[in-house]
Amino acid sequence: MRKVLHVKWKSSILVLFALIFLQSVWHLGLWAKGFSALSTDEYLRLYFSASWANHPRLFIPGEFLPAYFYLYGSAIGLGENILWAGRGVTLLLSLTFLLTYFASVRRFFRSSTVALFSLGLVMFSPLYMRISTTPLSEIGALAFMFLSIFFFVRWKQKEASGVLDVNLGCVILGLLAGNLLRYESWVFSIVLLAFIWVEILRKHPTFWELLLGALCSMLPIGAIAGWLMIGQVYFSNPTKFIPKTPVDSLDEMFRYLLLYPKLILGLYPLLFGGILLMLGRFRRVFRKNDSRIFWGLSSVFFVFLAYVSLRYGRHHVILPERTLLFFVVFVSPLVASVLVEVWTFRKSRWKRGSLVLASVLCVVWSHWVFASLPKPPLPEAKRVGIFLKKTVKEHENVLVEKVGWDWSVIYVESNLMGQIFFDRRSLLGKRMTADESLIQLLSKKELREALVEGNVSYVVLKTPKLKKVFHQKFPTIKEIKKASFSIYEFGRRG
Repeated sequence: MRKVLHVKWKSSILVLFALIFLQSVWHLGLWAKGFSALSTDEYLRLYFSASWANHPRLFIPGEFLPAYFYLYGSAIGLGENILWAGRGVTLLLSLTFLLTYFASVRRFFRSSTVALFSLGLVMFSPLYMRISTTPLSEIGALAFMFLSIFFFVRWKQKEASGVLDVNLGCVILGLLAGNLLRYESWVFSIVLLAFIWVEILRKHPTFWELLLGALCSMLPIGAIAGWLMIGQVYFSNPTKFIPKTPVDSLDEMFRYLLLYPKLILGLYPLLFGGILLMLGRFRRVFRKNDSRIFWGLSSVFFVFLAYVSLRYGRHHVILPERTLLFFVVFVSPLVASVLVEVWTFRKSRWKRGSLVLASVLCVVWSHWVFASLPKPPLPEAKRVGIFLKKTVKEHENVLVEKVGWDWSVIYVESNLMGQIFFDRRSLLGKRMTADESLIQLLSKKELREALVEGNVSYVVLKTPKLKKVFHQKFPTIKEIKKASFSIYEFGRRG
């Protein structure tokens, strides 16, 4: 086999830790500038994690898988700062992902250079650089995925060991944790279990080894089945987490199917070119047996992207490009292996310089495209939360209107756990209206008594109708305007 560009193991470790250090500096720099989230999804997750920290339970009925609350809720309970606890867990998970990603790719492709190239393709992508700084569940899912892959390749390459050992047990635990954290992990676990069983059967197992292997495999599959049963029990719909968006026409279907290819071209032009080059050298690359798991996973996730496009359609939820990250992570090692071969095929300074320049331009272009993508507006609610954090004293409470998802932003940014109350009782079951607010339902006397009894010093409202009702009941209350929000200083003087 022809030898390609080689980076010594010790040198690659130094480069790896330099990259990790750069990412940590990037994280801290963004947080120091006040960057908190890409969308309200992070705030909603952190709110439920804080709720879990106050009252730990096995799961919270809804769309969020429970392992997120175990990780982030435990950190919030220990640190008592919602935002920084979330950042700490995210940073730890992102570092775990980078280390296991590098180690796994290096073991599969037997090349530190390919591992560093693929790590660079992922790390310097705008989507990863943003998502790895926010308390979303993608980074945690990727960390558990590559922990599973890392122990899988250790188990696979130990030919002398038996069918079942500690490495395989770690794979199963990683799959179980991932399946309880994010739905994309369900796709991953099914594919990896298929590869595991190919290897088990290749090792000529005994009956008892087959039986024990089947029982272990049922753990991650059982987590999937258990969550579907919870959906059926609580919502009479086991797939409540999947939006139902009908596709009205063939033209609309093709438009949705082109969503992710267009995002790949816009956000990852270097990766897009590498994929085309890789497909042109398909037979040569695919003959490398150890790369086949990445072929399988990247192919499955590409099909999954098409499914997501059709399923979500015009009502695609927060940041559709987030799902793209899983495909990028699995296809990057394949592209990196081809780029390394191209780099060493003809040692021409002009050609190598052109490749480096093209890579830099692609990174700049992808970051510019990502910055221009529409993001949910956060600053208004964020400013309210920061104002309350600076203003509200320890013995005071706040009543916040539960409208949209802004209330979760205010709750997390203010970090007033146990001091914020909401004007609506519940989120589950139906979408609530302004008419169901306590401000609308209670008379002036009842509302005054409730606010005084609750030691409420500030009332935060956004809906014009509720503002009008509150102002009619308490016309002399001081009002502080924060964009579309009104903050009323109620105190005991209302």
